[in-house]
Amino acid sequence: MTARRVLILSPHANRIENTVRVPSLKGVHFSIFSDWRGGAEALRKENFSVIVARKFSKEQGTQAYVADLLALAPKTSLILILGEKDGPSVLEALKGGASEILFEESLVATLVPCLEKYLLSGHGLLR
Repeated sequence: MTARRVLILSPHANRIENTVRVPSLKGVHFSIFSDWRGGAEALRKENFSVIVARKFSKEQGTQAYVADLLALAPKTSLILILGEKDGPSVLEALKGGASEILFEESLVATLVPCLEKYLLSGHGLLR
């Protein structure tokens, strides 16, 4: 079985890291970046099971951000985090190829179950 690896790419990566440090995800390797360049470089060098990402720039469209990420890792499941006020961006994200959309306001309750779905059930293996 290959190692389960998750890339966390967000300006608030430390908050997300604290959310995923739970017993059910023990053994999962997390690579955490709060800057786009570091995360993009990691995607070029390593394979990940799942990407958890939040946009860095309000100027960049959601569909373009998702496309940029998936251009670096086309077969990797992408969980995109949006703010509640970003609701209209959901359709853009899905059109761009995001696997899941989670809202930052409910992230503490939704992120771990979503990661478990992709990492432990094999949900994203055929993608």
